Amino acid sequence: MINAGLAAQWLKKKYPHLLKDPNVRLFFEHAIRLIDHLSDLRKNLAEPVEHEPAKPRLEIISFGGMQVFHDGRLVELSDWQTREARDLFIYLLQSPPLTKEQIAVDFWPDLSPARIKTRFKVNMFRIRHALGQDVILFRNDQYAFNRSLTYTWDRERIDALLQASSKRTVIQERIDMLEQAHALLKGQYLEEVEAFWAEADRIRYRDKQRDAMLDLAELYLRKSRSQDCLQLTHKLLELDPLLEKAHRLVLKACAAQHDPAGLAKQYHEYQKILEDELGMLPSVEMRALYEKLLAEI
Repeated sequence: MINAGLAAQWLKKKYPHLLKDPNVRLFFEHAIRLIDHLSDLRKNLAEPVEHEPAKPRLEIISFGGMQVFHDGRLVELSDWQTREARDLFIYLLQSPPLTKEQIAVDFWPDLSPARIKTRFKVNMFRIRHALGQDVILFRNDQYAFNRSLTYTWDRERIDALLQASSKRTVIQERIDMLEQAHALLKGQYLEEVEAFWAEADRIRYRDKQRDAMLDLAELYLRKSRSQDCLQLTHKLLELDPLLEKAHRLVLKACAAQHDPAGLAKQYHEYQKILEDELGMLPSVEMRALYEKLLAEI
């Protein structure tokens, strides 16, 4: 099947009449699909028979300071030689396959083609020297990170946890996944990379972190874990003192603890922040929630 997949394109050009037969065509379509998924198959086959997971060749941490470990050893800046080489690696890691010209638009927009060629060649040499010759693939005039390697990346793990959590219906399962994601979100995404191409994802993951913390705090409240809810919402309000959803959860947690003094204090603090920062009063909904919870305690 692998050989058939490799030969399929040649057959289409050389002997297209052979593929007119529906059974033959179906066979080669299956073979092509196998080739497309070969890297995933190799990755699965690389797992050991024992229960202990294989140690990844690369471990990439991109939240709270970027770190790359190669075979368990931290890749230092002296290994990269320059920050530009390190940044180019993470850029290729998070991007689809790109041509040299497409990469140059984000890295060296003002350089001449000759200087781009030299700069690119030097940085690719440094990346491969630091992490291995096979870490960046070159196919069809495009460069891409080799995803058939055994590697872990906190960003992919976070995305998988958040996506899985959104599909779960059991509250405790959702809590477990969101707690794991929260533990990985140790800081801003690529906080040391100042390039504009990193800023959009930095903002996106800042929003994801906020939404995940709000979801987790609400789930804590639903499981009668009001103190955990309060701890998490106070962290959120340190990041964004005007976040109304977090203030709402604090009010609900205070009510769950039968703490009218804490409830009133939180509402009046929010009222003052809103007036000082924006010259506004709390929304009608916020006022109604406060009065309702205060009356129920």
